[in-house]
Amino acid sequence: MQKGYQPPSWKHPYGTDYFGIDIFQQIVHGSRSVIGLSVLSSLFAVIIGSVIGIARGYLGGFISKFLDTIITIFLVIPSFPALLIMAAIFADKSLNIIAVALIIAMWLWAPLAKQNLCPSSFHKVKGIYRGFKNAKFRNKLYPF
Repeated sequence: MQKGYQPPSWKHPYGTDYFGIDIFQQIVHGSRSVIGLSVLSSLFAVIIGSVIGIARGYLGGFISKFLDTIITIFLVIPSFPALLIMAAIFADKSLNIIAVALIIAMWLWAPLAKQNLCPSSFHKVKGIYRGFKNAKFRNKLYPF
């Protein structure tokens, strides 16, 4: 009796492959590593993007312009072709899940770093606002 290529049934919801192995079981087994990789790469992207975005907002001056240029470069480069190139470069090397997550996070951090500018630079604007408020600078254009 041939076990390979059986159609979907109650026993095998997606059928079987050439060797008679359940395809649904293979998908469930493979999804564990994919979910772990996506969680790790998102975590690394949040850490990298937050550190660079907050540094960009707090430091200001030349460093802020330099970091903004790097962020813009990473935003302009399309991530999918860049990740394909990275996959071709690292195809022969045996990398663990953390190294692969860091490679993926290299292309995910830029939008977060760009968005972190406003909250991190708010303390400067808040200080200016307090200065106006303490100087009793009140008129109809600036009623606060």
